[in-house]
Formats: sequence, C-alpha cells, structure tokens
Amino acid sequence: PSYLLSVVHIQNLPKLQTWKVSHVQGLSEGERDYRWLALRLDPSRQRGGRDMSWFFGVYKKYAVFSGRARRKEYWFFILFMTIALLLLSIVDRVTGTWDPTSDLGLFTLICALGSTIPAIAVSVRRLHDTDRSGWWFLIQLIPLIGGIVFLVFCCLDSSPGQNRFGANPKLETASE
Repeated sequence: PSYLLSVVHIQNLPKLQTWKVSHVQGLSEGERDYRWLALRLDPSRQRGGRDMSWFFGVYKKYAVFSGRARRKEYWFFILFMTIALLLLSIVDRVTGTWDPTSDLGLFTLICALGSTIPAIAVSVRRLHDTDRSGWWFLIQLIPLIGGIVFLVFCCLDSSPGQNRFGANPKLETASE
C-alpha cells in the first residue's frame, strides 16, 4: 500500500528538483502546478540505503552471473558481509565455537560458505557494469597487484548507457 507522508512546498529550494505529481489525493490541479513535492512511502519501490534491499537483493540473485550491478549494490553487500562476519566471529568466541588452531568459527564458516557464490556473482556483475568480462575476477589470484587492480575496477563508475551486458542499472532505477 502507498501512504501519503507529507506535502512540502519546494519553490524556494533551488537545488532540489521539482517533481510533478499527477495523482496525489487531496491536491487540486492548481496546487499540483505550484511545485509541490509529494513524498510517498511505497515499500515495493523504496531505493537507497534505508532498507536492506541492496544486501538481500544479492541473495535474490544468488547465482546470477549475467547483468550488471551498481557500485552501491556491490559495496553495501561487502559492507554488510564484513559487519556480519565480524559479529559472527565475536559470537563464535563467546560461545566457544571458535577454533584457535584453524582460526575459524562455526557460525563464521557457515556464513562465509553460504555467501561465497553470491559474493562472486555480485563481483562479476560489478565488473560487467564497468564493461569488463567476469573473468577479470580471477585477477585477484595475482598476489598484491591483482587485488589492487580488482579494487580499482570495483570503484570505477558504470559505463554510460547500455553495454554488452545489459542496460545501465542507474538508468533503470531512475526511471522507476
């Protein structure tokens, strides 16, 4: 369901783009012409870092190696995985499931194994977004230099427009 949160007059805010609203209940046709911004809450269309869609979206595309992934999707996944693995390693140490000889914990290992394929898939899609083949993922096998090159590739902006791997995900998000 969609809920009308508030209506804000933005005539005096030059940096904020004016949104034309064609179907907001409670506003007359004249009020719509006066640069009103209607803020709506629609859970199915939320974007950005306020929800966990950037993280769970990677798991929804568990083994999808085709298509493109924005920097935001990739880096939010990496951020949340890092936090989850750190927290699980603490849980492993507290519960006694941490093995100091192998430097692994039960919960950390389960999470890492369950996230390996999605991590590789989102990395390949991120490389596709920069118009590179997914095989560039293997550059990380080269000690030191490979990891740096891969990091640079993941930090680069999307290739503009459509490339051989599909449409630009930035444009798809903006048009929705």
